[in-house]
Amino acid sequence: MMKHIQTWLLITLLALSASGVANAKLASGHQNLSGGVHQSQTVLNALLHKGLEEVSTTYTSGSPLAAKGLLGQSGRNAFGKTKLRGLNQNRPLSELTDTDIRKTFKDSPFTLTNHAISRILDPRTRGLGARTPNDIAGVLNNGTISDAGRGLISIRRDGLEAIVNAGTKTVVTIKPVR
Repeated sequence: MMKHIQTWLLITLLALSASGVANAKLASGHQNLSGGVHQSQTVLNALLHKGLEEVSTTYTSGSPLAAKGLLGQSGRNAFGKTKLRGLNQNRPLSELTDTDIRKTFKDSPFTLTNHAISRILDPRTRGLGARTPNDIAGVLNNGTISDAGRGLISIRRDGLEAIVNAGTKTVVTIKPVR
């Protein structure tokens, strides 16, 4: 409920700003302003900045708040089993296209970014032991979750690491464990 009220308030303030109604400046001169408000900032900008700051720390789906409680679990326990579809799941990655990879992961709990797909198809990934899409699913299912910073989590297994936005269940990239 609170999220909807804040969203409505931000949209209203943006509309007022666009119409030029709320363009009064805060008082000028030397002042101690709290809450990150600057002296020459408009009232509207101050409210928007404060509102967006609160919304981003409270409601951003990929924030560290979303990752709490996941650390140390397996990917399967945290997100459900990554089950692949079709015959491509056992084909060598070198024979697959990005469209084949997308179709194979379509029913899994995760969405793959273009960058993640390009990393999966990179020949160096085979050198790390991922030869088929099922090997990537093995990382996502059986890997251990740790904090990757910036609201992302890392799922690691057998020398491979999947960086995932926990809130949106988006695999951002696949890379070697460092």
